[in-house]
Amino acid sequence: MSKASPKNISTSARGIAGAVAAVAALAGGLLGAQPAAAASASTSSTTSVATRVAVPALSTTKTAAPAFRAAFWSPYFIDGSNDAAQIASAMAAQKAAGDTDVIIEWSVHYDAKDAAYPASASLGFPQWNSAVPQIIAAAKKAGMHVWLGLAVAPDAVNDMSKFTNQSWLNSFTATQQKVAHDLYAKYGSSIAGWYIPTEPAQVNVATPARATQFGKYLGAVSDYLHTHDGKKPVMVSPSMPTAILSGLSAQQFVAELAPLISASHVDVLNLQDGFEMTAWTPAQEVAAFQAAKKLTDAGRMRLWAAVYTPLTDGNGAVPVSKMAPYLKALGAAGIPLTEWEFTSYMSPDKTLRNGAAMTANYAAYKSYLGLK
Repeated sequence: MSKASPKNISTSARGIAGAVAAVAALAGGLLGAQPAAAASASTSSTTSVATRVAVPALSTTKTAAPAFRAAFWSPYFIDGSNDAAQIASAMAAQKAAGDTDVIIEWSVHYDAKDAAYPASASLGFPQWNSAVPQIIAAAKKAGMHVWLGLAVAPDAVNDMSKFTNQSWLNSFTATQQKVAHDLYAKYGSSIAGWYIPTEPAQVNVATPARATQFGKYLGAVSDYLHTHDGKKPVMVSPSMPTAILSGLSAQQFVAELAPLISASHVDVLNLQDGFEMTAWTPAQEVAAFQAAKKLTDAGRMRLWAAVYTPLTDGNGAVPVSKMAPYLKALGAAGIPLTEWEFTSYMSPDKTLRNGAAMTANYAAYKSYLGLK
């Protein structure tokens, strides 16, 4: 599952862990005056908006505390030794903990020029492994929804000479559309929704012009997906913790996102939280998500939270008890919770690298949920 690879997926909060941790203290100081929001925020935020395309219902499994309802899966999860058994074990454990959805992070790595499925030769992305069809097959067997990621491009997202270059964006948009068409031809009946894995960081929305341009790129991909290849809902996951690298608060990042949200036409904005990457408190996160909810409601999209769950950080293991206050606060505010990633934090398979620690986390998480 933990496959060593030269590929770099550093565009998101998960990839910038070291840099963010290094300035977490700065963020704590910057956020000290940020208005707090009560953890028992009004449940009015759970009201569903009419999205452009219907979003599959998430799990309603009753738990004693707010639970993850979906989890991101990386093609790097596959280690090539016992793939089917590893995937089946993790999928069953995830479902037993109340999840219904699997979000496959990407199918094509644009920078590395390869794919995690047998892509059509005309696309120019030779197969690297079989993660996509293997995860899809396991999810289908387990009765889970699959959100299928398109092309990830971490180097390009961080290169403003590309992501502010309309000609380049037009070309990349066409690539995303071709990848979606190829994936739908192969796995269409198993796709519940699409995930656009170019995750906006603070640098991408630092000015209204940049935010609008990135939003229009997302909008072009979303509009295509809403009218082609199954007409499925679309998700994107902006990286809120990257705000602290520029000395901004969570709410300031949300404000910068406004032009992007308006132009993106996605159906789910799965906003990355700052639980492990920042010094933000649960109340400060809730305040930012409530601000984002006003924008997503106006944009006809759902707001979810993508919670980064690393097994360890610079101070050692990251226990479930550290995460729990954030899950409770966001859950009380009516924000559906997703995890990045179940398979690297609490997949209860002791044959895996870090398997004993993940098994212990899984047990602690189920205890937090009141599940046996």
